[in-house]
Formats: sequence, structure tokens, C-alpha cells
Amino acid sequence: MAEKVEEYGGEPVESRVGHTFISEEIHARDDAVFAGELSGHFYFPVYGFPWDDGLLAGALMAKIADRQDLVKRLEGFPDYPVSPEINFECSHERKDDIMEAISREFSDHDISTMDGVKISFDSGWALVRPSSTEPKIRLRCEADTDKALQKIRSQMESELQQILD
Repeated sequence: MAEKVEEYGGEPVESRVGHTFISEEIHARDDAVFAGELSGHFYFPVYGFPWDDGLLAGALMAKIADRQDLVKRLEGFPDYPVSPEINFECSHERKDDIMEAISREFSDHDISTMDGVKISFDSGWALVRPSSTEPKIRLRCEADTDKALQKIRSQMESELQQILD
């Protein structure tokens, strides 16, 4: 997403995962035109809708489809494979220690700690974050190819399992 936003002259901004955090970011910025997350929540402050609205998203997609061939419109957009959300049981009391251990283990990578620990790899990324509502640690990965995704996912699942044991 970030590369396409930049290609079209925008500035991508990341926030923490979740409706509350995305909404706070949108309301704190006068220049936000769109926001979204992998779970399917889409926000359109440029149209006066600074909250997620499935009907508006559908109507805008229908408008685009009416004006041009969607397949052609989307041809230039990359299609990166992404893992499902993978959950690991973890008590609330251990979550901070687990996040610190992951940060140490991958300290030789570019890391963001805005929302858990997001680790950048040459061909993708992995996000390890504590659930705020359940006794779980969540893992999500994305990569350039299916093979790269499987490598990142396998490495992260193995590392998390070792740390949690």
C-alpha cells in the first residue's frame, strides 16, 4: 500500500492496529484522505466520512467499476501474499517480556515498536503484537512472494514458540 500511496503523490502514515487508533490518527490530521486496515475497515475522510463505512466503500467501488474496467485499473497494483492472523496463547503478565525477547532476537533487523514489534525483512515483514483483549500474542506476515512469506512465517512461528515455551 505504502508504495502506491507514494507513487500517487501521497504520504503513507502507519498507526497502531485497530479502529480506535486509526480513528484517532484520522481525526488528528487535516490531510488524511483515506485509511484502511487488513481486516477490511476503510475510512474516507476526504468525503467527510472519518469513520469506517462498508456501504460507502462499496458505493465508491461500484462508481469506479462503472467508469472503467476494474481488472485493468488494478493491473499495476502488486498482490502481496499475507498470512492469516496466527495466535499464540500467552498470559497478559508475560506479554511485555515476550515483546522484549522478540525485539532482542531480531535486533539486527529494522524494527518498529509502534504496535508490538514489526520486523522488516528483505522480502517482507512480520508483526508480533499482544492482543489487548485476550491472553494471546498475534502474528501477521507479508512478503513479496509465497516462498518468501512461507520462510518468514516459518521463522517467526518457530522463534515465537521457542520464546513462549
